[in-house]
Amino acid sequence: MINQDRRRTLCVLVIDDNADTVESTAIILRGRGFAVQTAQSGLEALQLIHYQWPDVVFLDIGQSKLNGPEVAKLIRAQCGQNKKPFFVALSGSGQEPDKLRSRADGFDLHLVKPVKISELAEHLFARLSA
Repeated sequence: MINQDRRRTLCVLVIDDNADTVESTAIILRGRGFAVQTAQSGLEALQLIHYQWPDVVFLDIGQSKLNGPEVAKLIRAQCGQNKKPFFVALSGSGQEPDKLRSRADGFDLHLVKPVKISELAEHLFARLSA
């Protein structure tokens, strides 16, 4: 069993341009003891990471203005060598070419929306054990 105090130290950043998705995901993750930051755009997310660098980034890859791969690249550049977040692409499509494209764009994992909460928690717990 994972130490609940250790789980609280994991900072999760949820980025999605759908307000309901961001809020519902944040509520569930906070309820499970994770520290959660939310952003409804890549630009908003880039401002947030100045205050706390995320351990895990759940990122909708089909956003307007800055798309997911662009946001991930900018977050990596700002974090530099000090912090290497675990990036999870959230997408409406989960075909093999989509997953390969996410991997090529530097994402560690590709999940299809709507993401099951049990699947989300499983990946966070795996990140804690790493």
